[in-house]
Amino acid sequence: MTTSVTPLGDVRVVALEAPRPRSGPARLLAAPGTRLALGALLTIAMCVLVLPLVLPHAPHEQLDLATRALASPRAAHPFGTDAVARDVLARVVAGGRVSLAVAAASVLLASALGTAWGLAAGLAGARIDALLMRLVDAGLAVPRVLLLLVVLSLPREPSLVLLVLALGATGWFGVARLVRTEVRRLRDADWVLAARALGTSRRRLAWRQLLPHVLAPVLVTAALGMGNVIVLEAGLSWLGVGVQPPRASWGNIIRDGTDLLQAAPWISLAPGACLVLVVLCCTVLADGLRDALAARELPRP
Repeated sequence: MTTSVTPLGDVRVVALEAPRPRSGPARLLAAPGTRLALGALLTIAMCVLVLPLVLPHAPHEQLDLATRALASPRAAHPFGTDAVARDVLARVVAGGRVSLAVAAASVLLASALGTAWGLAAGLAGARIDALLMRLVDAGLAVPRVLLLLVVLSLPREPSLVLLVLALGATGWFGVARLVRTEVRRLRDADWVLAARALGTSRRRLAWRQLLPHVLAPVLVTAALGMGNVIVLEAGLSWLGVGVQPPRASWGNIIRDGTDLLQAAPWISLAPGACLVLVVLCCTVLADGLRDALAARELPRP
């Protein structure tokens, strides 16, 4: 809070000015929890990108079964080895690259589909808007996990492309509803009416005028969706319909150690801890991003 003194004849008027909110990035990095979450996510991303280049063992390399099968964590194998003498650290790193890539691609696809659908529904007439939103309601009514199990069970070995398409095509309904609500709220604003009066086309109005204003909630939803999709992909891989062996993902590594929890708990513990950490960081980052974007939208005096 700052004060300014303005002389008015013999009277001195003291005006109080509210402090202006900090910019979005500064607000995002202000909270210690958000900084920690962002740093952890960046560290994990760098590890899954760089470590495969320097680790001595490949994720699918089978070592000596007689001496190295189910070896406990030690200097040579910090995360131990599994039942077929594969280095768990190498598999966790390779699985993290696959899991994060699948989640990021599917969330990007879902966000793009939902944003386009929501913009179209929000700017359309009453009948088209009702039709588009009834289709969204129908998509939300179908259990996502059940639909994914059906789609991914059709081919003998589902590919990563099919997995990304299935996750993205079943995750955009909530984004569409959110964007449509924001567009309906903004389309009667004075600046939108002025743009229409100047002859701005509906397409230009959607992509050049309204899209920047709906990106904030879409970004928050995408950050939350990243954690949800990672968990969903891990569950599908654990069930055997997600990422297929010999390619590693956190889900199928956890499945490999399910029957050995008492004898070799490190097989499932390492990818499970990484999974929990990434989901927790995505949730904290989404909260910080929401607060930062909300502060940026506050009116300035």
